[in-house]
Amino acid sequence: MPTEINASYAGRLKVDVTDPTTTIGEVEGNLNLDVAWRDGQTTNPFTGTASDFTGTLVTGETGAIDGTLTVDDSFGGSISRVVNPAMEVAGVSVPETQIGALTVTLTGELSQGGTTADTNIMLGGSFFGDAGEAALGPVVGGYNLPDSANPAIFDGAIAGTYYIEQE
Repeated sequence: MPTEINASYAGRLKVDVTDPTTTIGEVEGNLNLDVAWRDGQTTNPFTGTASDFTGTLVTGETGAIDGTLTVDDSFGGSISRVVNPAMEVAGVSVPETQIGALTVTLTGELSQGGTTADTNIMLGGSFFGDAGEAALGPVVGGYNLPDSANPAIFDGAIAGTYYIEQE
């Protein structure tokens, strides 16, 4: 994991979407993130979007989902870097390792079939490669429907995985 990343990343996400009781479908979309980060930075290093969504309901119906999610600075975003020093373990030399983790939140409105939902997703995970060439991990979040009386934080949940690679 480098001590600095200034790069553009592109990739995909794939998530299951549930209502309060069951999985209602699967959604895929594109991720485009820019990273401007230096080790120790405390401000959000991410800008970018998730867009070009398509969905498949459990009934088999497929279609486009309109809207774009954008990196939301109000939730922050971070990259952390950990260095594990070289060591001897039971007579075996273990080299130094450097790992990097990330979190970033994207929010916005997504629409399909005449319904617009306020949507929030968080990407977590780890960087891979000496220069942070790629990252992957979980996607979690939820959506809120208009005029909902649901007392829960979200009317439905979003959970899946994503990957991004330097362009």
